[in-house]
Amino acid sequence: TRTFLYFGRILYYKGVDVLIKAANILTDQKIDFNLVIAGYSENFDYYSSMLKNNPNVETKIYKITKEELDKIFLNSNYFVAPYREVTQSGPLIISYNYKMIPIASDLNGFKEYIENGKTGFLFENENPISLAKCMKDILDLSDIQKNEIHSNIQKFKDKEFNIKSIAKSYLEFFESIL
Repeated sequence: TRTFLYFGRILYYKGVDVLIKAANILTDQKIDFNLVIAGYSENFDYYSSMLKNNPNVETKIYKITKEELDKIFLNSNYFVAPYREVTQSGPLIISYNYKMIPIASDLNGFKEYIENGKTGFLFENENPISLAKCMKDILDLSDIQKNEIHSNIQKFKDKEFNIKSIAKSYLEFFESIL
């Protein structure tokens, strides 16, 4: 079974409720998938009431250890960032290192990392129907299509996250303010 992962603190602006609603839509459609929601929440009752005992959703609502984090990412295929607002997303960058295909809200902060259909997938912000469709579309990808996306992600990582590129960005920034 293919596994989607949400990882991070569970706060309203991160849109976990949108993800749960999308998972419920897929479950109602009898789609074969798993969703792991892993992270700390002070108020998960709000979210657990939406889960409706969904058999496709596993929750790990506590502070995840580094050892468990590695296992969770290695056992997942797709990373989901259903955020309502983006400041920065450490988990998205982490997901690239685990060769996961990312799915995120179509917010500018994610668009700089995800080219829709090439290095991941974007869905309409705050729209569980759009997210469910995106998740289903990803599950329907052929191995050839998935391999092409993984290749594009690797090229993006090599270009954007290498030390020369990072140093060049810093230099350009400092030159722009002098």
